[in-house]
Amino acid sequence: MPLQRNESLLSRAVTHVALGISFTILAAIAHAAAATGPTAADYEAATRLLAGNLQGLVRNESVQPHWIGESGRFWYRRDVDGSAEFVVVTAQGAKSPLFDHANLAIALSQAVGQPDAGKGALGSLSDVEFSDDLSHLSGRIGDKTVACELKAPRCRLVDTPKSDPGLLPSPMGAGSR
Repeated sequence: MPLQRNESLLSRAVTHVALGISFTILAAIAHAAAATGPTAADYEAATRLLAGNLQGLVRNESVQPHWIGESGRFWYRRDVDGSAEFVVVTAQGAKSPLFDHANLAIALSQAVGQPDAGKGALGSLSDVEFSDDLSHLSGRIGDKTVACELKAPRCRLVDTPKSDPGLLPSPMGAGSR
């Protein structure tokens, strides 16, 4: 029994000495840093971290969910290397691609008459909407409106009436009085 007590005392003593040495070293480092103060290099490094200097460096920092009815599922768009990827998330949190991105990019490029656009066609797609069953997509590439079938990707241009530049859309929706 006395041997165990001595080992316990020795162990605690070693711990206290180690903590004391660590504290002394940290205090010396803090004192040295406080004595010198920030340098011009420190200020320059901090300036590089200002919000305006970080614009465009972070992609996909947030997700804008587009809920699919009352199913608990949603889809979102994320940027990837000059293109875009559309992801569907189930109510359980499982993620999967919403469609075959490579084949849809080809179909979009052909529809808008830019066969060399490749995956970039998805990146320039805006105003995207999906049918409730996620089988069709509509959107815009530049000034062209496209409609696509997603199962066997096929896209076509859709005529959209030009709006009168002197008129604004009603905040109540089309046809309201």
